[in-house]
Amino acid sequence: MVEPYVTESTSRDTARVRDRVLSESTTTRKVLRAELIDNPKDADAAVRITIVHQRKKAHEEWEDIPAEPLSKLKAGEHAKMTLDTQATLRLYKELANLAEIFKQRGIMWGTHEVLVADTDSVLTVPANRKQAIQALLEQGYSEEVWQDLVEREPDLATRLSNARLHEERSRALREFADSLEAGRAEGYWQDFFKTALSEKTGLRHQESLGNTRADSNNALFGARSGP
Repeated sequence: MVEPYVTESTSRDTARVRDRVLSESTTTRKVLRAELIDNPKDADAAVRITIVHQRKKAHEEWEDIPAEPLSKLKAGEHAKMTLDTQATLRLYKELANLAEIFKQRGIMWGTHEVLVADTDSVLTVPANRKQAIQALLEQGYSEEVWQDLVEREPDLATRLSNARLHEERSRALREFADSLEAGRAEGYWQDFFKTALSEKTGLRHQESLGNTRADSNNALFGARSGP
């Protein structure tokens, strides 16, 4: 499922956005903490952000890692936070989505969940409608809900499906990087490539992929028999 943005108005002109994860390991993560602002001086300058480094506490809770404000740095001292390529790409997409949310919805009073299938499609989910959809899913009507969406909004269904696949692949890549750093045993990797890559991301296991390519070559060029 595409992760919705959760906005909560803090004044007539501002709304905070629930933290968005940019990168995550087993013990630390970096999150984007954003605020939407109705800026009378520049309507395009509507997003203010802070990138926060967090660590995991007991009971799987996350807490901000304390940091000194930059104003307290002495001459010759500096501070920095590095984002890898995946986190940088995620930051770029998050900023684009937040700007589009403000452009299409502005500052919405109260708390709202907003789905962004792409930067041209922003959907606000009212609380009562969300509860109705959740009730249908909990009662086992997920297939019917999806089929109706496919029939009524095929383009939206495709974008949601692609976004879900992208999220699963990104999650598998993060797990891959963390496991490399942890030096996992061979048995773990065999299970990872059979499960995490094939089921979660839609990528085929190498052995299956090789067989598929061989079958395709035989079909295209004809299998040669005999020596």
